[in-house]
Amino acid sequence: MAFLNLASSTEPERLELLKKLRDWATKPTALMIGAKLPLGERYTSAWAPEGTASSRREDYVKCPSFCSHFPWPAARAPPAGFGQSHDAVYIGQLLRGGPGRNAQVYDASFNAACEESARELVVKIFQPSLSEAVEWLSHCPGKPKTWAHELERCRVEEWAYRQMVALQGIIVRLPHGEDAIAFVMEKIDALSDADWIATSGAFGDDRKEALERVANALISAEHALHSCNVSSVDLASRNVLWPVHRDQHPMPVLIDFDLADILHPSRQADGLYRIICVLSEYWFDDADLREWVKSNIKPGSHLLKMFDIRDKDIAQFKLVLPPDIGRSD
Repeated sequence: MAFLNLASSTEPERLELLKKLRDWATKPTALMIGAKLPLGERYTSAWAPEGTASSRREDYVKCPSFCSHFPWPAARAPPAGFGQSHDAVYIGQLLRGGPGRNAQVYDASFNAACEESARELVVKIFQPSLSEAVEWLSHCPGKPKTWAHELERCRVEEWAYRQMVALQGIIVRLPHGEDAIAFVMEKIDALSDADWIATSGAFGDDRKEALERVANALISAEHALHSCNVSSVDLASRNVLWPVHRDQHPMPVLIDFDLADILHPSRQADGLYRIICVLSEYWFDDADLREWVKSNIKPGSHLLKMFDIRDKDIAQFKLVLPPDIGRSD
């Protein structure tokens, strides 16, 4: 795993790695389809957020999992295969990826004979050779920390998932010989399309009631994240999955934590603003969204407490509908 030791590498070693990365980048993606990837040792990033977590409130900020503040849905049972020990995964189709992407995402299974429709895994592979930084690094001589930063782009996300006790990275050897970091995750039958949220009627035919349901669900998901001492810096509709099979209390699944940070008051407040941005992306009526903000974010409200915003700071906290965020005609 040469790219995990870049901080202490020599210039000749880095140039040799660059040569290999350029060669590996030419290998066709088709080599991955149907490949068996042996699961190597655990990967734990050395990244840690700067500073320490701080909060003013104990009643909302430091909640245990499944606290009493929301009618949480019943926890989904993990796939049967997750309760067993495995030494490999079998790669299916490429779901998202290509040159210049930080990660290549495939569906997969623990079972070599698994049908495509029954694949229970998503494997997110951080493949250094396909990083957009490869050619740029050739212009960074004598900067090993820069190389380490760019080729280990999974380090923040691994930290965030580890805080949530969800998973850790695993070192894998790709079919063409390149080492990479893989996140092996449950595949969730879900949708994230903003137009679907707006037009499907999945959250009720009354748009004001739908807005209330979606807003509460997003707030509960963000609150669960905060209880793990993690704040997402990239909460957007593309990173929110809505499970297709859900009960009367919809609970979205938040994904992609390559931009994350330790929890502190300014991040908590930012989380509420980002939720408003997501609601805007979902094409709820501007007037309805402004009314929701006015009705729910006011002195003494539970939302201010939950996001650790003091009443006297409302004036500085710009709780306004973001103009045309994520919208297009």
